[in-house]
Amino acid sequence: MSRRSTRNSTSFFLGERWLEKLRSHAEARRVPTDEFLSIVARTQVEGEPAGEARPEPEKAQEAAAEAAAGWEKKPESGEGPKGAKGGRWEKTTQSKSRSDKEGVLEWPDEVYEAKAWDEIIFQPVWDSRTNAVLHHVCQVRRTVGDRHVYGRDTLMGIDEAQALRALDREVALAAQRGFQSVFSKGGKCGITIPVHYETLSAVSHRMEYFSILQAAPKPIRKYFQIRVDSVPSGAPVTQMQEVFRSMRHFGSNILAEISYANKWDLARFEGCGISVFGAALPQTLSIREPGDEAVMGFMQLVTQARELQGEAFLNNMGNPDLLNAAISTGIRLFSGPVIANDEDAPQPARSLDFAGIANRLRKSGPDTDVFEID
Repeated sequence: MSRRSTRNSTSFFLGERWLEKLRSHAEARRVPTDEFLSIVARTQVEGEPAGEARPEPEKAQEAAAEAAAGWEKKPESGEGPKGAKGGRWEKTTQSKSRSDKEGVLEWPDEVYEAKAWDEIIFQPVWDSRTNAVLHHVCQVRRTVGDRHVYGRDTLMGIDEAQALRALDREVALAAQRGFQSVFSKGGKCGITIPVHYETLSAVSHRMEYFSILQAAPKPIRKYFQIRVDSVPSGAPVTQMQEVFRSMRHFGSNILAEISYANKWDLARFEGCGISVFGAALPQTLSIREPGDEAVMGFMQLVTQARELQGEAFLNNMGNPDLLNAAISTGIRLFSGPVIANDEDAPQPARSLDFAGIANRLRKSGPDTDVFEID
């Protein structure tokens, strides 16, 4: 690995602030391993292990501060929404300040309302062509009655741009930490990072979001895919092309999730460089037996995706017979309760065939039909 690549990887896993401290100790001289480790130990904030340092890109300190501004971590027993690391947050209504060795961070007098989601989870995605779970979708999740809702649905209709941007920032950071938890143990997995089109449509907000994605060094970005959600039907073609093309630097594939329909219109995405198209199945459809209308819709989705040299995916799959019908029409990628349960952290790539999925639905207890791929 080149010196530049090593520097980028170190920045990603230690955090840029702590890397700067290391540079101040190590500048202009070489040190033995034992001394280097002692320097690392001295640069850690009290109570924060090195492996848990949040990746902070060189140009994203303001974005990261804005994402965290005004949220106080509370004990697990407290009330309020649950965060990605199991803590809880509440709205801060009074001006706060935080001191450390690097100075004082002023917290704003008033910030957006408390996070609406309960937790951040990872949804396994099954590839029906390779019979494997190769990647996971990082998602916010909220419990509503006896079911779960995901993404912008956790906001319960509060879709203001500021709320969506905060949601997207938290998901991007959690996705990086999730991948790091697997990669640091020698495993490999793909992570799909969803982001809403509204977050990317304005150049200033797009660059703010990109500053978080660029925390991952280039050799690692091949394990990430970026999925743009809620692309409006009336979005200008030139704007869509600009948005999607600008994201190629941050992942191996670009996906587009659009509203589910029986009649699709993917021609508007021509020239955007999208690799995979799809939608989340409506709850009422996801648990039904396959009907002619649904099957015809699946076929049209596959046909139009292939005309753009792309693949098709369906999320929220809840019926094994509907899954089988979708596979027969050529849809490749699936997630949802039929495939696997949501996970607190991503797992290494593993093999899983249709028989294994069917067996899992017929039994309870640990899943013995999944095998890790070396």
